[in-house]
Amino acid sequence: MPFQVIITAKNTYGQTDTGFNGEVGLSATVGLVSPMTAYLTNGTVTLNNVRLDSGGSGVKLQASGQGKSGVSNSFNVTGGCSNAYLSGYVKNHDRTREAGATVFLKLGDTVVPPATTNADGYYSFSNLAPGEYTVSAVSADPVPDQRKSQE
Repeated sequence: MPFQVIITAKNTYGQTDTGFNGEVGLSATVGLVSPMTAYLTNGTVTLNNVRLDSGGSGVKLQASGQGKSGVSNSFNVTGGCSNAYLSGYVKNHDRTREAGATVFLKLGDTVVPPATTNADGYYSFSNLAPGEYTVSAVSADPVPDQRKSQE
């Protein structure tokens, strides 16, 4: 479930540092946070679609950039991201997009049902558990072996 985060750069007196403009990296004390970066303008930014891929108690968000860093108050997260997706294009040996290719997806020992690329070579998987997947594709029209046999 996405949630809102307001990031505010503060000076040593606890006041908003309106002169702070720039990118900060975001991280969490558990799992991965998305987005991983934010851009502050006049010392603040509001992110309306923040997600964590893991749950936990006493979770804190951290922001750092331009030699400064800060940590949020702790909060609890139940569940986690459960609607990850993956998409892309399959290209053949000529680097053109390929229709009808079969795309395979695997998370550890878990095999996801394959997808087939559309007419534009596009594929997508949805409702995936968060994680690091292995992706492979098989051409609908494999290139024949160009090597000549030795007689």
